[in-house]
Amino acid sequence: MKFFAEVTEIVGIVAIAGAIFLLTALSGCAPSKTDISRVFSYNFSLVNPPTGTLSFEDKDLRFTFSPERDYMKVVFTNKSARPVKVFWEEALYVDKDGSSHTLVAKNAGHKDSDSKKPQEPATIAPGAQLTEWLMPRDNIRPGLIGSRVEPMFPRLSNPEIIDSWDRTAFKVTLPMEVNGETKTYEFEFRVKTR
Repeated sequence: MKFFAEVTEIVGIVAIAGAIFLLTALSGCAPSKTDISRVFSYNFSLVNPPTGTLSFEDKDLRFTFSPERDYMKVVFTNKSARPVKVFWEEALYVDKDGSSHTLVAKNAGHKDSDSKKPQEPATIAPGAQLTEWLMPRDNIRPGLIGSRVEPMFPRLSNPEIIDSWDRTAFKVTLPMEVNGETKTYEFEFRVKTR
């Protein structure tokens, strides 16, 4: 009997030690008390032109925007019967503080390490789509190996960042050649974080 009592006591001690280890490990994986990024998120709306969605279309083109942390994803659809050109070197991002930044088209074969090189215009065939990830050129920083990209929209991890982005606006300007004429599309987005 004494043997079974000792085994039961050892099993109990191992179970308690395991529970303590598990709680310690789980608490180490929990976000810090000052990180509130899981509570707050960005809410984007296209306010100019006002569409009620993150898309816009006219008789020639459709634009669908998906803001992501590092980039602004844009899907261009050429609805016209002629090729359309996007002039990347003239494309701009006007940030929430009103500063203008040249946009880099990530999918156009432009590598982060080539951020200072001029970008060739993109041509979208009639009826075709082009998906690009746009980012401000000056968000590309040299790193030890290659380069790194600063996020367009920082993580909402503290009240200062949340407040600095709430109820702000930014613009994306895309100069294009449509039906043989130069046309500039300007989009204004409103940001809410609360």
